[in-house]
Amino acid sequence: MSYNIALIPGDGIGKEVVPEAVRVMDILSGQYGFAMKYAEFPFSCEYYLKTGSMMPADGIEQLKKFDAIEFPSMFEPVHGSAPDIAGKGIANPIGTLWSAQMMLAFLGEEKAAQSLMLAIEVATAGSRLTADLGGDATTQQFTDAVIEQIATRGSL
Repeated sequence: MSYNIALIPGDGIGKEVVPEAVRVMDILSGQYGFAMKYAEFPFSCEYYLKTGSMMPADGIEQLKKFDAIEFPSMFEPVHGSAPDIAGKGIANPIGTLWSAQMMLAFLGEEKAAQSLMLAIEVATAGSRLTADLGGDATTQQFTDAVIEQIATRGSL
């Protein structure tokens, strides 16, 4: 099975955490035998400032051909744009990873979704945490911990 996923990182830390979700989904797709194809859209406040609209007039039509949309949609991480830490590489990616987990379940990839949820839970109980959770890990280092859990546990 192959899925077409629209990515809308938006503003702020979305540009840092959405690529981390893509890294995780790529690993899971390889492990569980499905494919993910991505197309990134620039829809954001920055886009609005440049064009005068949040998306082009046919933006909804452009998105209809996708199986799912990673941010914003029913899979929207609730982290907000966090302008105070945007660009520093220290954003907590859990909201976006969890939204990827929900998206995988929605697509019917239950085993991959379960694997990701377990990996998030185990990584969160570990010591490589982002600053908001009392650690000093970067966004990428926390995602690496999640990926290591996925690799350690293998396919469910």
